[in-house]
Amino acid sequence: MKKNNYLKLLFLVAFLFQIKQEVNAAILVDTIQFQKFSKEKELNLTEYLKFEGGYIRQLFLTDSSLVLLDLMAMTNHFFNQYSLADKKLKRSYIKRGTKLGEAMGGFTGGVYNKETFWFHDISLNRLVTATFAGSVASEPVKLNQFTLPNFYHTVQMKDGTTLYGEGSTHAENKIQELNISNNKEINLFDVYNKRPANIPYYAWKSAHEAFLFSKPTKDKLVLAYQFTDKVEILDIKTNKSKIISGPINVEPKFTPRFRDGRDEAVIDEDAIMAFINGFMTNKFIYLLYSGKTRLESNTANYIFVYDWNGNQIEKINCKKEISAFVVSDDDSTIYVFEPSSQLVLNASLIGLKK
Repeated sequence: MKKNNYLKLLFLVAFLFQIKQEVNAAILVDTIQFQKFSKEKELNLTEYLKFEGGYIRQLFLTDSSLVLLDLMAMTNHFFNQYSLADKKLKRSYIKRGTKLGEAMGGFTGGVYNKETFWFHDISLNRLVTATFAGSVASEPVKLNQFTLPNFYHTVQMKDGTTLYGEGSTHAENKIQELNISNNKEINLFDVYNKRPANIPYYAWKSAHEAFLFSKPTKDKLVLAYQFTDKVEILDIKTNKSKIISGPINVEPKFTPRFRDGRDEAVIDEDAIMAFINGFMTNKFIYLLYSGKTRLESNTANYIFVYDWNGNQIEKINCKKEISAFVVSDDDSTIYVFEPSSQLVLNASLIGLKK
């Protein structure tokens, strides 16, 4: 009799513990759904700069420069810095290669503190940085590189020694914080807890790969999912997140597969690509939305805009098929790259709803 009561007590404790876990997991993610943007507008783009032969993946603005991240490294460098005053090439950074401070291939880079250029080299699994602190173009650049202990799909720099990683294949959590000087890693935020029982966890996680972005103030992150029109805003201070879903509410189309000792997702050829690029300011989240099938999704002409509270703001029609864009700190000007014409174009954003 005592044994039966003891077993019942164990069952009750386990049941209550499971409920507590489910409640805690639910608290971590708050979902907002919408069907239509409340405002839409078109850009009036004008030609700004001609760039020959490259594929521009990202654009950045510094105080006096426009920086182009060219994945083809047509100048034998990945970063090319142009003067905003005369539009002339000032300097190039991070050579293509395998030597110290060089890179072979990837699709994520950035400018930290407006003076350090960083590139996530997926092929060599390392982070490469180049810092130019002088005022004369002939002065040397300080190069550095950090071998990453694990794979990350995309990364963002928190500061000079720490990065955030997304899409890892060694940890269940959505985000990892890695100290690149000693390779100490911390798991952040929750796991992907709402998945069908017949789908292996890492296949589900693979199907929900995203592009990772950070707010300039570094207190929030954004996951812009590739195969579903969901945007997740992660608050680093509270370790909680909020998902904005819409306007189409498309879900990933994929087939689970076990290969080379791990589960993964094989994305269907007719799967819809959602977000393919983005840029963050302190006021708004700007994301380039495709809506095309996976094989047609290198460019897009719509930018979805949200605020940092998770409210949809507006849908911007670029009227051009672009691969990258950057927005000024005051949200007044946008620069975009159109691969078909190899042009950087710009337009005013004055009138964006506050």
